Amino acid sequence: DTRECFAVLVDQRDAATLLPIIYQYIRAGTTIYSDQWTAYNGIANGPGLHRYNHQTVNHSVNFVDPTTSTHTQNIENLWVCMKRKKKNQMGQHVTVLGTHLIEYMWRQHFGDRPCENLVRANQEKYFVQ
Repeated sequence: DTRECFAVLVDQRDAATLLPIIYQYIRAGTTIYSDQWTAYNGIANGPGLHRYNHQTVNHSVNFVDPTTSTHTQNIENLWVCMKRKKKNQMGQHVTVLGTHLIEYMWRQHFGDRPCENLVRANQEKYFVQ
């Protein structure tokens, strides 16, 4: 359970838009937790090698599935944190939202110390002897 996250800006939140993004960015075999929204129906049985362990919760019945303990609180919390960061940067135009999402994901992965973390990111990418 790495709790890795990523975010992609989309114009529509339908299956035709979301499923190709999932297939492109999420490693096959990954466990994906979601609610039972119709657009997510095809996640488990993607084309070719794109197979996932898709766990769902029916929010109209439970917030946590009583059998599998599946819930979506982690992603809900992630959205709250992203929105809070955006709200704290008042005056930013919606056209830079993608940049804010990228920065947020980078800080999630590398922390809040920009200089040190830039060096660490480069060390991870480029091994120097």
